[in-house]
Amino acid sequence: MNEGSIHILGRSQTGKTVLARHMHAESPRLSIFINRPGEDRIPNIAGKQVRGIQALETGIQQGKRTFNYVSTDPESDIRELIDWCWKLADLNDRGVDIQLTIDEIHEFAPQSQKTD
Repeated sequence: MNEGSIHILGRSQTGKTVLARHMHAESPRLSIFINRPGEDRIPNIAGKQVRGIQALETGIQQGKRTFNYVSTDPESDIRELIDWCWKLADLNDRGVDIQLTIDEIHEFAPQSQKTD
């Protein structure tokens, strides 16, 4: 597994989330889309809906490859998922490709916050 990032940048309402949703749905990799619950939820995200690492692991054991990971604490869950992804990769001699999609990451990553 090679670490890398893809950033989709653009003005509001230009289709960034549509593109991210499509990349998630069509990926041949293990693909996890971090989503929000309730009215903040991004609609029409492909894959098995899960809440938590244990549910994710169960889905993988069932042969699922695409997940809609609904999080009530994205900042904490993102950190936990990144660590989990690396552990999974290490267990497989880095032979597993994992795609983790985080929409509007600036809302969760303190280092990406704008400063005055």
